[in-house]
Amino acid sequence: MAILSGIAMASYTKVQQDAKKNMDYTTAANIATAAQLADADGVDTSIPSLVSNNYLQSTPKSQQNNAGEFSVTVSGGKVTVTLGDEQYYPRK
Repeated sequence: MAILSGIAMASYTKVQQDAKKNMDYTTAANIATAAQLADADGVDTSIPSLVSNNYLQSTPKSQQNNAGEFSVTVSGGKVTVTLGDEQYYPRK
């Protein structure tokens, strides 16, 4: 019984981690949309600027522990969103 419980707990933990990562992918897509709109309007696309200019309601936070902060870059109309050192948008 203890072995089955251990396996179930490990599976549950993995499911939780995957769900948090997927939420961060969704957040990154929302940031990208906001950055595209701001870029089209000629507004700075940094996250603080997106918040202060009401393209985002608040500063996005990662759901994962110790994942870092989101950052966005726009170059030639192409948006890239990273979380820490990992690219989250466009999703690879």
